[in-house]
Amino acid sequence: MAVKKFKDGTIYKPVAIPNSYERINLKKPNLWQAINQFVTSQVQGIAQNVDIIAFVLILGGCIGVVHANGAIKLGDAGFI
Repeated sequence: MAVKKFKDGTIYKPVAIPNSYERINLKKPNLWQAINQFVTSQVQGIAQNVDIIAFVLILGGCIGVVHANGAIKLGDAGFI
């Protein structure tokens, strides 16, 4: 019944299709593999997000320069 509605477009969001579940046999990692995954996952996470990290560092540097020039204090004084 649900498969028929999914095919004709009545149901358009992702749903579980009955009797389509298949169990996958996975091997548990040994201690060395677990340590290796722990160390490399941190490096991979940084490598995948280096653009966000660089943006935050550059933005912080710009705010630091503006603060060092006293522009934030002068701008604050002008509004009070």
